[in-house]
Amino acid sequence: MSRSKNNGPDAFATYYGSMHGPRWPGLAMACKRPSRHFALQAGLSRTYFLDPASVLAALCLDISPGQTVLDLCAAPGGKSLVIAQRLFGLVKEPISLTGLGNLSQTGGTENDSDEALQEVQAPAPACAAPTCASDGLLVANELSANRRGRLRQVLSGCLPEECQSSLRTTAFDAAAWGQHEQDRYDRILLDIPCSSERHLIQDPAYLQDWSPRRSSQLAQQAYAMGLSAGRALKTGGILLYCTCALSDLENDDNVERIIERSLAQSGRFGYRLDPLGPLCLDTWVSELAAMTPAGQGIEVEATRFGQRIWPDRADGFGPLYFARLRKVAADPNPGGFPK
Repeated sequence: MSRSKNNGPDAFATYYGSMHGPRWPGLAMACKRPSRHFALQAGLSRTYFLDPASVLAALCLDISPGQTVLDLCAAPGGKSLVIAQRLFGLVKEPISLTGLGNLSQTGGTENDSDEALQEVQAPAPACAAPTCASDGLLVANELSANRRGRLRQVLSGCLPEECQSSLRTTAFDAAAWGQHEQDRYDRILLDIPCSSERHLIQDPAYLQDWSPRRSSQLAQQAYAMGLSAGRALKTGGILLYCTCALSDLENDDNVERIIERSLAQSGRFGYRLDPLGPLCLDTWVSELAAMTPAGQGIEVEATRFGQRIWPDRADGFGPLYFARLRKVAADPNPGGFPK
């Protein structure tokens, strides 16, 4: 049977070329290159390797000790560890990247490939972990049984024993979470299952099965997850929506849909964009740039609804897109949501 002209590597290149224009060839080339990884160490029993862009995004959730936090799609667990470092008081304030770990030329990467998961299974020893000093709670959720098993290994192996009682691992559908818990969490990380184009580019075998439907289907799933998360979030709480996708459908376009739909749900809740404000993103980015061999600049690009770190403008780090949304209370009067 012949392959549809809308599927496969050529269709992939055409689709993203039309989306990103003259930027696409350089972006695709940057995605082909292997990236360095951040060695997350401070306060952990063992080192964990992940993309530095993931560390920056997780820090923007602005965690404080004592909060109740939900990581809705948590596997393989790297961003959960960044959350735990702050939630359980394992790192000193003010937060700095150099205080969390360092940039490594080698090590596993946080993604869904079997090879990467195997690389992370034997992390290097880190410094002795301090006592867990928090009455907060971290709920790490993962629907997939295989990925949830890996998540448990990462959290149990990397977090000090004293923190385990403040940690729960669950197995629910993120798109239905809000049916079971409402107004429960101070912070929610929604790191959605996404197109992961960089991994597709690096493994041509996966590109053979690519079709435009992939991104639209994943975007619809993420849309449902975003609305569900809003019901579980406390009023005034923050949702960090993030992806490693290059598709606009899964990034700004989806955040716009989620905000508009939430504000249209009369008598329930709404989302509004929450600027990073006094957070130290620029400082953290400067620290990361200083860790690179040539001290190269790391660009965090502002988008319509969030920020992105893409490898062609970030010394090979990423891709990662993230947007911060704050939940606002419903007004009983129609159209009464704050702007």
